[in-house]
Amino acid sequence: MYFCRSLIQDVKISKCFSVVCLICSFCNICTSIYVTLLDTVSMVKRVWAEMSFFANYVKKLFHSPISILLKFSENIFFCPEPNGNWGVIATNKFSDNFRLFKMSLRKADSFVEIPAAAKGNNLFPAVDPTSKKLLFASDRDGVWRIYLLDLEGGSEAKALTSPDADCLSPCWCPRCKEERIAFSRFNEREGRWEICVMDLGSGRISYLGPGLFPAWSPDGRYLAVQRPREKAEGQFGIWIIDVTGKEGDRPVVVDERYAACNPYWSPDGKSLVFNTVKGGAKPLREEGGCIYIYHFDEGPGRIEGPLPGTEQGAWRPVWGKDGRIYFHKREGRAVNLFAVCRSDSRVSTLAERSN
Repeated sequence: MYFCRSLIQDVKISKCFSVVCLICSFCNICTSIYVTLLDTVSMVKRVWAEMSFFANYVKKLFHSPISILLKFSENIFFCPEPNGNWGVIATNKFSDNFRLFKMSLRKADSFVEIPAAAKGNNLFPAVDPTSKKLLFASDRDGVWRIYLLDLEGGSEAKALTSPDADCLSPCWCPRCKEERIAFSRFNEREGRWEICVMDLGSGRISYLGPGLFPAWSPDGRYLAVQRPREKAEGQFGIWIIDVTGKEGDRPVVVDERYAACNPYWSPDGKSLVFNTVKGGAKPLREEGGCIYIYHFDEGPGRIEGPLPGTEQGAWRPVWGKDGRIYFHKREGRAVNLFAVCRSDSRVSTLAERSN
């Protein structure tokens, strides 16, 4: 009898122990599941934060020329001086950073570095109407700011914009009574680029609405800008802004089938040169990367092109007073600076930057 009671007790204890073990195992499983859930939730939060950051980053990329639009590895930034004897070119041919050089338009590959523009990356050179001053954008302080340099005085470059926002693509007003410039400024709160006009004498800044890469008309009244389309992120059209405010903003080259970028006025103010980005269609060719001219004729205007030598891969056209249209284009392992003459359509190579 004692043996039976003892056996029963042992069985009960064993069962209790088994139940306890089962409960412990269940608790361990629950704990593991709980820990796994916590890890999963933490991972999801981290991934979501990273995705949100990435989404915002991508959104800024589409709105920001600093990354996609600049394409540091493929761009040359060039501005001829008004008389057409020389120009200023931003290139990384001689160093890892983009530096500014005075380049003769009479002699091929003749470069003289501008020492005051040797810090950081320096882009978007713009020579003033007197050929004595130079505007450019630089990231030497960690933020893209607009700088002014006296080409004859040899002094240090002076920052014109504050470090609280990225600023790019300055240009001079050719006929303003007071020295005025226009440039693009990134509005962090709105997440877009805006066109600004600054009076250099007073430092006063006016905001003219969204846009990139402003180009001043020869009479000083209008700005041609590149403006993103609301329902086609990364796609752009060309708009005209009346700086006096007497006329409303108006589109001149806007089409759902292609993006039009980098406008620049003809010396007589009757036309605009611009380039397309892939996705072009009639009257622009589908392969894109071409350069066209918009003529302000009566009615809807007239588009001419593509210009000789710009059929594919051309970028950032600039219309010089010497009648030539300058642009750069990748050919194999090199990025070349070209000029096409409007009178005879002859294309010449001015500078080369090998990779």
